[in-house]
Amino acid sequence: MALCALLFAGCSQHACPDYRIADGITVDAGAFVDAHPQAGKLCATGTPCLLLDPAHPRPAVVRLAADQPGPRQVSITITARDGTVLLRADTQVEVRHVVSDPECGQAANLGSVSVAADGSLRNG
Repeated sequence: MALCALLFAGCSQHACPDYRIADGITVDAGAFVDAHPQAGKLCATGTPCLLLDPAHPRPAVVRLAADQPGPRQVSITITARDGTVLLRADTQVEVRHVVSDPECGQAANLGSVSVAADGSLRNG
């Protein structure tokens, strides 16, 4: 009987993941890039620019560091392959402390901004 109780207790324990969610601000320009096939480069404050190559498609997403909660000013520039500026925009992104798993102590400082097809920005 004690063995059954021990087995049951072991199965009911919460398992913590082997990974950690990284702090940061995600800038997703996928909708804009899809609507503007001439887009060649996505740049955002504090991170290397992402080259957009139609021959090797990949998500038009960059990630900026954000180790503390609070507001962050983010500048986004998307240029065409010929260097013409298609979009230049500034926005304030609120970085929030998000607890994903309180039992395991999993938490991260996260923020996001999406660039719509028309160039408008939406903070998440």
